[in-house]
Amino acid sequence: MHRSYVVWIVVLLVVISCAMVLFLNELVQNVAISLTAIVGAVAIWFEMKRAKDMAEGEFVVNLNNSFSSNCDAKCLFEKMIAKKELVEKDRAAIVECLTFFETVHILIKRNVVELDIIDDLFSYRFFSTANNKDVQDLELIKDDIYYKNIYRLYNEWYNYREKNGLWPEGTTNTLKERNPNYDKLIK
Repeated sequence: MHRSYVVWIVVLLVVISCAMVLFLNELVQNVAISLTAIVGAVAIWFEMKRAKDMAEGEFVVNLNNSFSSNCDAKCLFEKMIAKKELVEKDRAAIVECLTFFETVHILIKRNVVELDIIDDLFSYRFFSTANNKDVQDLELIKDDIYYKNIYRLYNEWYNYREKNGLWPEGTTNTLKERNPNYDKLIK
């Protein structure tokens, strides 16, 4: 009887051991499958991010080409850089340039492009335009109600540059300073 009891204990231990081995093997398989799925998901995420970054880079290049290939905007910008006076006949070019930047604002607002991505490329052109006294007098202050997107972009970009220590000292003719309606327009 004693021997039969030992046999049953041995058989029970063998069954439990087999069950544990099978269970552990299944656990090892599940862990391996889970790790493979996680590694695969991370690899897919990195590839999607890389593709997004490449598409964003291509988009920014195309955006720059769009601005640079526009003869009116280019001539207007050259005139501003040379500190030549802008006059009534320059208004169409001013409007075209401002419309370009309104589009940039919409792209930022819809998260198509990030402000920090376009800052280096476009900030000089934008603030040279927006802070130009002639541009302000001919369009931005005179017809400010039509340029809410420019004012909102200006405010967001101004704050971004100020927060990051990128705002040049001695900047004059800011829209904030010159337009008493500024706070109403940025809302």
